[in-house]
Amino acid sequence: MSLGINSNFVNPFQKINDLNIANEKEQNSNNDLIQMQLDIEDDSFENSSANMFNDANVLNADKEVQNKPLRALDIYSLLSHANISTENITLNENKMNPYFMADMKKLQYAEENGIDIKDVIVPKFDTKEKAISETKPGDVFKLKDSNFISIKLADGSVKDLKLSEDKYMELFPPGQKFATKQGYLNDCFLVSSVDAMMKSPNGFAQILSCFEEFENGDVAVKFPNGKSSYMLKNGANIEDDIKAATDMSFFGKTYEVKDDKEYSLKGCTGLKMIEHLYGVEVHQKDVNNMFLDSDLMTELNKSSDERDDAKLAELHFKYEQALTNEADITSAIASGGDSFTFVSCFENVDISSGNITNEKILDALTNKDNIGKVCITADHLGVLSPDYKNEHNLIASHGYIITPFESDDGSIQYQVYNPHNTAIVEILNYEDVTGFFNDFTCVKYP
Repeated sequence: MSLGINSNFVNPFQKINDLNIANEKEQNSNNDLIQMQLDIEDDSFENSSANMFNDANVLNADKEVQNKPLRALDIYSLLSHANISTENITLNENKMNPYFMADMKKLQYAEENGIDIKDVIVPKFDTKEKAISETKPGDVFKLKDSNFISIKLADGSVKDLKLSEDKYMELFPPGQKFATKQGYLNDCFLVSSVDAMMKSPNGFAQILSCFEEFENGDVAVKFPNGKSSYMLKNGANIEDDIKAATDMSFFGKTYEVKDDKEYSLKGCTGLKMIEHLYGVEVHQKDVNNMFLDSDLMTELNKSSDERDDAKLAELHFKYEQALTNEADITSAIASGGDSFTFVSCFENVDISSGNITNEKILDALTNKDNIGKVCITADHLGVLSPDYKNEHNLIASHGYIITPFESDDGSIQYQVYNPHNTAIVEILNYEDVTGFFNDFTCVKYP
């Protein structure tokens, strides 16, 4: 099985060749606890592609290190040594997400060569010209005289961001950013959409552009086409912060909002912030729409002589309560629409939605020129036919991530990720994809 990676994306691998699993299992009592944490079928990888690193990331990569196979226990160890949580990372060595594995190889190189992980994940350059010449679209890097990082776009231009390298590593740790699990909310559309964007240079840039770090280390997130914002205090735990009290802006005013951490996605802090922000955005729109057709609006439209100030104060208090209702915030994420609605929160996106008869959808799936330039999510609407041979254990009425890539024989195949665990990938051909999925949403970038 060949796991292709979009050639235009930040990708230390040129390709990941067959990941055949050896049957041999290692017996080590000290590793029993670790193995309980990993849902794995076997213990070792065979060699991956030799060309693992971008020139920008490791200019003099050791070929022996590049070829060294990574096993499940190796992966756990690398993440642990890098202080990256593995609590919610579930591995299946037969079906590893190649983007996740690319990050693991970077961690491996940094550890075995005594290099700071940040210097591998976020390389430094003296000039923008040198950065452009030595990076690939989707690469995140830092210029010597800048406090913040930048990212290279698909067309070769550079977008400056408002995050330091430390904050970027905190919000989007290596590996973890490609190992997301949907929580108890019914928001597969959101998790699928944001994960699809993470796999495209311009989509990843749009996600990162939502964040702004302040001098005190606090970081805010806001959609380009949104009115709401969410602030994470410096040093705060995202789970505790969402559950306890979070600063959110609505028409310039701050409210305390509570949420149950069991409902949020499992994964990196940056994507947790995106998910929560979307709930706030949808909820506040809902409340605002109700406000426009409410007794409060009626009272406000009265003249000062006719207005009942006591009633106005009571209605305004109820309005503020509605804004901060934790159940409404939580349910708003799940009831907030679909992939089309979520992606519409971002600027300058060409969105198409429909089935395979839609010319833009068909082009996104079948045109090799679109590889690395499209973000595709897909669903099977309706009841699955009992005659369908479901060899890939796909679920109806559930959103998936579809990432086209060019296989070794020159044909287009598709990485398919389930938002229940994006660390695992299924490889489907065109007939598989169009035979199961009947509803697609596609974002195409220039």
